[in-house]
Amino acid sequence: MRQFGFDLHRLFSIALGLPEDYFDKFIDEPFTSFRAVHYPKLETAPEPGQIRAGEHSDYDNITICTIDPGLQCRNRDGDWVDVPVLEDTLVINIGDLLMRWTNDRWVSTRHRVINPLLDSEDNQRRMSLIHFVQCNYDAVIECLPTCQRLGHPPKYPPITATEYIIEKYTRQIRFEKWDDKNVNLYGTADTESRFE
Repeated sequence: MRQFGFDLHRLFSIALGLPEDYFDKFIDEPFTSFRAVHYPKLETAPEPGQIRAGEHSDYDNITICTIDPGLQCRNRDGDWVDVPVLEDTLVINIGDLLMRWTNDRWVSTRHRVINPLLDSEDNQRRMSLIHFVQCNYDAVIECLPTCQRLGHPPKYPPITATEYIIEKYTRQIRFEKWDDKNVNLYGTADTESRFE
């Protein structure tokens, strides 16, 4: 999975008009993580409005995950779209760090997991396998040269990956809201709407 993440970053470099190896120095010693998230079969109907995983974006560069029924992504029009379940495929989500790097040219994927209908064939045990592809701890995340120009300057100040991730996790576990200063510094407001 680490090599796959590395290869994806090379594709991103080309797509962004950068040398193919541009990201190599930022991801040669990454701090990646892997999660297995179990959603049991529903035995009773959920509370009205209750979902399995609230709307959020991921804090990393990209997230690679398996696809199961219930995963939805929000499109640019603000509508929720079911992610099609296709055999032997993976979903690649853009994370907050890559969004910062691209100066919002590429936007982090807001997503959630909804509950299946109690009597549907989708109501079964669900196991999501999720690989979060980070960069090096000391990587400085700053606007890429191809994502800024006259009249379109960098939106965010440079920040190390460690500073960004620690700030996001700390605020998440404290259920803190973001003030205007921190929204500008870290590039997003509270990305965990389930905490509101």
